[in-house]
Order: sequence, then structure tokens, then C-alpha cells
Amino acid sequence: MNMSKKKPNQLKLSNIALAISLMFAFPAMAASTLEERLNELQQRLDGMQKLQDEVNSLKGQLNEERKERKDNQELLLDKAASNGTASSPPSNSSAQAENTTTIGGYGEIFYNNFKNDTAYPATADLRRFVMFLGHRFNEKMSFHSELEIEHGVSSKDDSGEVELEQAYIGYSFNDAANLKAGLFLIPLGLLNENHEPPVFYGVNRNEVETRIIPTTWREGGIGFFGLTDNGFGYDVGITTGFDAGKIDEPAFGVRSGHQELQLAHATDLSVYGSIKYTG
Repeated sequence: MNMSKKKPNQLKLSNIALAISLMFAFPAMAASTLEERLNELQQRLDGMQKLQDEVNSLKGQLNEERKERKDNQELLLDKAASNGTASSPPSNSSAQAENTTTIGGYGEIFYNNFKNDTAYPATADLRRFVMFLGHRFNEKMSFHSELEIEHGVSSKDDSGEVELEQAYIGYSFNDAANLKAGLFLIPLGLLNENHEPPVFYGVNRNEVETRIIPTTWREGGIGFFGLTDNGFGYDVGITTGFDAGKIDEPAFGVRSGHQELQLAHATDLSVYGSIKYTG
């Protein structure tokens, strides 16, 4: 059987046509692949931009929270110092004027009427009258004092007492590092440093602060304290301590041991420390 064979010219033309078609096909495929890659890159860029926007938003929120926390800490320090119960001077905010004097105070009047209890008749008492005097010499140094009168009258025949509750010099390096020296409150318990009537429930202070912790407990010495940006505060120092010879008094017990810088025995000093969190 004879089979016809293609001529050489026809084979050449077929090869040329195939080559030309491939030349047109490859650029089209390359263009399609490039477009897909560009679209994919654009999607990734859009996603990265969204992530960057979210990061910037979170950074802004974090900065606002840090500023708010710092402002709240300064407000707590300033408020406590203004009412005379803080164991620390106000923050060294530049907004506070130099050579300023602050006068403040508070008082408590009790009325007790125990129903159907003849052993405790109804009584009214000016329990405390407290005056605060403070002075800021400059943005670093300040003075704080607190004078208290108890039960309205103080004499040998009355139950009243006049006492200097605080009198100390404070020096502020910054919010996280401060010094105090003089007569100041010991950072112990819930009420010793913050014992104004609005900060605890009930008319009288609770039994722990009344009979065990000698609220208001103050001693003479030197302390180092501060507040950090994350809300933690510390207070450490060296002061006069308890007089063990007074603790045996059955009417007062442990609370009678504090010396209050009244001819205090200072041969053996005490060390105290406190850590707090404000959130």
C-alpha cells in the first residue's frame, strides 16, 4: 500500500504556525498569572493596612489608659494630702504653685442610742475634730501636719485628748520616688492611713483597727515611697516602734504599745514595709 507523504514545505509551515501560536499563548498566560499575583499582593497590602490601623488604634487606647491611670494616681495623692491623711506629699505636678499653704480638716459627731439596753445609755459625742495645715515650698518639698482634738474637751477630769497626729517634711523626686521624715502614719491595715468617716461603714471603726491595730498609729522616722505607672505603690522606712512595757495594760492591750513620738524609746528602731495596688 502506498501512503502519501507530506511535502517538506508543508511541514515547515505547520511548525511555523505552531510556534507562532505558542508565542501568543505564553504572553497571555504570563499576563494572567501576573495579574493574579498583583491582586494577591494588593489583598495582602490591604490586610496589612487594616492590621496597622488596628495597632495604631490599640496604641492610642493604651496611651489614653496610661495617662488616665497616671492622672488618677496624682489625683489620689493630691486629694489625700489636702485632707491631711496621706502618708505622702502631693505629686510634683508642674501645675501646682510654689509657696502655697493648705488648710483643711474634718470632724465626727456621734449619737448612740442602744434600744432596750440600760447598761449603755444614749450618748452624743464630738468624737474628733481634726485640723490640717500643709505648705508647699516648691514643686519638690512640702510640709504636712495634722492636729486632732478628741471628745471636745481635754483636761485631767475629762476623756478628751489633744494630739499631733502628723508632722513631717516630704521631698518628691518623682511619682515613683519620694522621701518623708518626721511624724507620719504607719501603712498598716485598711483604715490607718485612710480613716475619715466616709471611707468605712458604720459609726465606729471596726474592732480590728480599734483593739489590735492601734489606729491611728503614727511613729517618728524616715520613709521612702512611691507609685509606679502600672498602679503598684510601695512604702518602706525606719521608725520608732512599740513599747512592750505598755502592752500589759489589760484595758488597752496591743494598741497601747504605740509611742506616737511622745518621749519615745529609740534605742531599738523598727522597720516597716507596705505594697499596694490601685487599679
